[in-house]
Amino acid sequence: RFILGVKPGDHKFLFDWVQTGLAEDGGARTVRLTATVQGGTTFTDDRTVTVEVGKAADTATEGTDYTTVAAQTITIPAGTASAHVDFTLTPTDDRLDEATETVTLTGTAAGTTVDGTSITINDDDTRGVTVVPTSLTLRETDDPATTEAEENSGTYTVRLDSEPTGNVVIDLAPPEGIIVTPSSLTFTLDGIKAWSSPQMVTVTVDSENIDNTGDVYKIIIDHTIAEESSDYKEVPVDDVELDINDDNMPMVSFVLDSSQADESAGMHHVMVTVDPVSDADFMVEFDLDGTATPEMDHMVKPEVMIPAGEPSVRIPVEIVEDDIPEEEETVTMKVMESPDYQMGPIDRHIINIIDNDSQSAKSDPVAAWQTRFGRTVAEHALEGVSNRIEAPRHGQTEIQLAGYQLDLNPAGSTSDPESIPALSGNGNTGHHAGGTPGSEGDPGEQNTMTLHEALLNSSFTTMGRDGSTLEGHAFWGRISQSSFEGREGDLSFGGEVTTAMLGADRTRGKWLVGLAVLQSTGEGTYSFGGEPGKAVEASLTAMVPYASLTTSERFRMWGALGYGNGWIAHGSDPDRVHRADLSWSLAAIGVRSDVLAAVEAGDLEVAVVADAFWTATKSEGRYGLSGETTRLRVGLEGTREMALGDNGYLTPVLGISLRHDGGDAETGWGVEVSAGINWHDASSGLTVDLSGWKLIAHTSDGFSDWGYSLSVLYDPNPHSNRGLSASYSQSVNGSENDILNALPQPGQFNGEGAISRQAEVSYGFPAFDGQYTGSPYMAASESGYTRDLTLGGRLTREHGSPDLELGVMGRRSEGNGPVPDYSVGVDVTTRW
Repeated sequence: RFILGVKPGDHKFLFDWVQTGLAEDGGARTVRLTATVQGGTTFTDDRTVTVEVGKAADTATEGTDYTTVAAQTITIPAGTASAHVDFTLTPTDDRLDEATETVTLTGTAAGTTVDGTSITINDDDTRGVTVVPTSLTLRETDDPATTEAEENSGTYTVRLDSEPTGNVVIDLAPPEGIIVTPSSLTFTLDGIKAWSSPQMVTVTVDSENIDNTGDVYKIIIDHTIAEESSDYKEVPVDDVELDINDDNMPMVSFVLDSSQADESAGMHHVMVTVDPVSDADFMVEFDLDGTATPEMDHMVKPEVMIPAGEPSVRIPVEIVEDDIPEEEETVTMKVMESPDYQMGPIDRHIINIIDNDSQSAKSDPVAAWQTRFGRTVAEHALEGVSNRIEAPRHGQTEIQLAGYQLDLNPAGSTSDPESIPALSGNGNTGHHAGGTPGSEGDPGEQNTMTLHEALLNSSFTTMGRDGSTLEGHAFWGRISQSSFEGREGDLSFGGEVTTAMLGADRTRGKWLVGLAVLQSTGEGTYSFGGEPGKAVEASLTAMVPYASLTTSERFRMWGALGYGNGWIAHGSDPDRVHRADLSWSLAAIGVRSDVLAAVEAGDLEVAVVADAFWTATKSEGRYGLSGETTRLRVGLEGTREMALGDNGYLTPVLGISLRHDGGDAETGWGVEVSAGINWHDASSGLTVDLSGWKLIAHTSDGFSDWGYSLSVLYDPNPHSNRGLSASYSQSVNGSENDILNALPQPGQFNGEGAISRQAEVSYGFPAFDGQYTGSPYMAASESGYTRDLTLGGRLTREHGSPDLELGVMGRRSEGNGPVPDYSVGVDVTTRW
């Protein structure tokens, strides 16, 4: 945009231009030329300004550097202060390297003098000479046995980067023993040797005159531009470097450029030839590439020794057979350059590995194991969620179980005994934990009640200022461990899965909504027939949201969803392990209905329980294995709570259920039994829990599932973290199938089952004016192959809000490799 200023009266009229630059290769540009009366003065009649584009003295030539532009007229109407005209200016995009050029704009108006201005045209060309390539590798003489291009000859091209102002001559100066054709290059403005066309130079080694000083030697071809070469006479030109290989140097070449190997081939050989043979041993190195994974799909060394006098050598390539369905894979071997030998005509060889495994999810061993791992994780998740939903809600500040109130309020506060509902049935009121009598009854008197009354008097409440009951919440944790075994034809497999769950839920009215986080690990084996078993490991972390609706005192329904990620690894050799990402999904529903309620304490209570789930487990990566399973289960569960004095109780649990399994694992009907017993002594703080389960029958042959768990908890001060506390737990899982018994491991998959043990000792003391409790602890655990020793400390808020816990720990782990692993960690936990 250009602005013209016009001043009325006898003074000089001035052009006030806003200048801009145009790119030579920018094409046509629209220029807006504006004439403005300076000072905003207007005329009583129209005024005309004539503008000429370009002058003879300009550095940009009209018609050569830009298209001709006719004179432009701007008419300023009467009563206005400005007007404009648009015109097109098109720079010529030539190939000359030239300086920035200018186009002058001049204007005239009646009775005035107008100063001019200019538009610049910026050039986009640069003088230069391009040589391609700048290096050649040639032999000393031509090989008469080949029909291809002569090995002692090569070519390169030379071209100019911009249009010269005259002819350009480039002289070539090769050293002795090198012949170049032509000996000089001439680039003209037009014609056959026009500057815009590249010219070729042929280089030939003259073996009779070359100075041979080594097996490989370098020669430089100099280029010089002649003085008369117009504007190019000072432009530098790249030299060409020649690598000359002596004819006496051995040439290494593959015999074939490709070969094919079946995955079950075992050892595959690739032939390499040497011509001429060498007088001494020398090493040939290879660059290995391809879609096949080293150590997992193949094993080959990246070099081979060629003995003196040997015309050929066979390179051994071990093809690793696995049980994974996969696409055809390749191994690429490329001979690397070396001063000890020459590159032959075939310097690359590709091995195509043909897979021999089935694509069926049911017959693939890893898919079969992976599917059952996912099913076992789903079973653990369902058991954890359903048990938590059925459990009574314990509060942070007050717990009331069967009329017994545990006062967990901060020190100095009290609980109102009158707030505890009286127990009906025998006319006795409830007792405080620890045997403190209520407002009625003798301290030594035995209290009895129906199970129904006990459930009605067991609750968690948070009291508002007006005494009204608000919504409740709970935090919980659980560890599950079980084993599985199966058989599909000649394929046998088994494994052990351990799942740790942490959850939180909130109740409001008839609804309960919660979220659980689970971490599962699995170890096992699979094998075909009598072959040695191959190890499999998996790890999974998942989120499981859940919800339940209690429609009456005797009926409750619930549902859960889950999604998680992890990894799976397998292989027959610890040094060759296949690893892939893992994903897991879950959907489940369940119901519970009490059909027989206890009338008095000690009566039997029976409930109908039913649940169903669907789960899918998929490994990503190049294997892409996946499997889905379903399970429908309906059964009866009986419990009987027996009081042991004032401070303890014993609760046996028995259950039996009918189940149907479907999907990509075992399918059919089965019968499952379970039993457990829980003993708790409030005065000593000791709790012992023993439970077990077993699949006693199933229509799928070889399907076995059983396990049991034992836990011991000692906490003499259950309402505080202070003082000495110790815990020990042990879980055993096993099966009756001999496939895993044939592979004994320390504490795992032996005739006595898979054993997992955990123990911890801690001592809590007051810290920070008694507001916190500091607890150093030591823990030891053993499970399967691994043994862990942990030392750490926790700092826990004793009373009040926020509920905050800080922890630090150091751990030593054995069993994951020949060298122990060491780790440190920091935990920060808060609840609200």
